[in-house]
Amino acid sequence: MVSLFSYVADYHKSYGDVAKRLESWPGKVLIMESDDDPRAPAKHRKALREAYPGAEVHTFHKAGHSVMFRYRDECIAKII
Repeated sequence: MVSLFSYVADYHKSYGDVAKRLESWPGKVLIMESDDDPRAPAKHRKALREAYPGAEVHTFHKAGHSVMFRYRDECIAKII
């Protein structure tokens, strides 16, 4: 747990406001979410979408917190 929290703290310290830094980036942003993820309630998903207003959003239904495992092929197809 200490290692995990250290990693999260370092990420926020090193990268700060990623959305602000991406304003001039010419690439695309893809948000893949699940409508019933217990670790990402609706208010958090909404905040993420608001942080990246130009992002493409793909919502999986009833995928829980395991989108990449349950819908691997569909996720890969969206990324490619």
